Amino acid sequence: MKSGQKYRFRLRIGLPLVVICFTLAAGLFPLGMLDYNLTRVDRPIELRSVILNLRVAVLAITFVATTLAVLISLHILRPVERIIKEMEDLAEKPGPEDNDDYGGKGDEIDRLSRLYNQTFVPMKGYLTTADLFLQMSEGIVSLNADGKIAFLNAPVERLLGIERHAYMGSHYQSLFPNSNRNFEIHELIDDVLRHRTLRTRDILVCTPSGRNVYVRATLSPATGRKRESLGVVMLFQDIEELSRLRDQLRRMDVLASIGSTIAGMAHEVKTPLGYIRGLAELIKEDLPKDAPQQKYVATIVESIDRLNLMVEDILSLASVKVDLSATHDAADLVRESIVYVREMAREKELNLVEDYSQTHPAIRADRQKLVESFINILRNACEAAPRAAALNIRIKAVTLGHSSDTEQETLMIEFHNEGSYIPPETKEKLFTPFFTTKKRGTGLGLAISKQIIEAHGGAVQVESDPASGTLFRVLLPGKSASTSPIPAESIVR
Repeated sequence: MKSGQKYRFRLRIGLPLVVICFTLAAGLFPLGMLDYNLTRVDRPIELRSVILNLRVAVLAITFVATTLAVLISLHILRPVERIIKEMEDLAEKPGPEDNDDYGGKGDEIDRLSRLYNQTFVPMKGYLTTADLFLQMSEGIVSLNADGKIAFLNAPVERLLGIERHAYMGSHYQSLFPNSNRNFEIHELIDDVLRHRTLRTRDILVCTPSGRNVYVRATLSPATGRKRESLGVVMLFQDIEELSRLRDQLRRMDVLASIGSTIAGMAHEVKTPLGYIRGLAELIKEDLPKDAPQQKYVATIVESIDRLNLMVEDILSLASVKVDLSATHDAADLVRESIVYVREMAREKELNLVEDYSQTHPAIRADRQKLVESFINILRNACEAAPRAAALNIRIKAVTLGHSSDTEQETLMIEFHNEGSYIPPETKEKLFTPFFTTKKRGTGLGLAISKQIIEAHGGAVQVESDPASGTLFRVLLPGKSASTSPIPAESIVR
């Protein structure tokens, strides 16, 4: 007998036979003993009738018990056979070396045990599908064929600002209310449920709280083994940040194009400005020294000098080239920069406090360019500081939190202006070319300073607080540091 028939034979034939034998033995044997004992005495007719009725009752009970045994065996056997069939579908198809396990030994229970071991034991330690969905960074929403929510994960909660358990089992329209503003997602879901096609679209979704979220929605039909529709699985990716970055890149391209055009124009303007200034100087020499026109000519020369300075700033912004072949002490460069702003600080009665560490590393720098960047930062600090405030300048060696290379030398230069405050909306635009809050500023000084420092492989950080004032922090790699640039978000330890 084949092993696939052993369990079936035991249930369909063996169990009823056991029930018949047990019932007959339990009923007829006592009656037989009673009948044997009564043969020795005279038996009334009534007693014989009772014994006959008991025998008929035993046979009836045996028939009923046998029928129940057959029904019970079928009730047990059919689910087991269905389970085996499902397990065989889930399990890998056995190879020739596994034929003994499936055909030569054991019954259906043995087969079920082997199928379980083959299918599920190797999966121990692996994440379930629900676990994977819960840990995905993208939002997952699963709908059944009726459009009701069967599953959603934590990223959907954060994206839509909802509580996951409050929406389980509800219709998807409760998750995406307001059919006028969510008509696109409603249309996608209905289309996938109806036509069972994969759809992807970038759409604007209105959350239950009324907030609009720009997402990339990918909807896939879920089907069963017989290709019946089980519902829809939706994948949501927040592309609002991606859209913002794309817009920023487009703006940067436009600014780069404008900057290139302005740089070309500035270069062309320099020559006629030189001619105008030269002619103004000649007119000034021809005029008597006490002539009233002298002040007009002086104003012309001063204005041309300002225009020339702006042109130089524009050209510097368009192309920053530094020579890092020389090694310098940053303290010397800062002291040289202070010379250019000391008069401005004296006029506002500012207290310049210098604190230079004796152990700070030397840096490879373009002296002229770096001094120019320090002058711009110091000039802005002096202009923003209230009268009689303190301006602290500190130099020291630091370790950056982002770096795993403990040997890398980093120099920190801080310009701390006590008393002034930069609002967050202004701080974001501080290094944007042509942005200025001053009446006569060009908005190029800090932008140029940032480009020069970054060309040295460094970074600029700005911190501002109403209580403590504004701090400009310049980070520069030491002369023996690696050539990789310092990230702007580096944490100083």
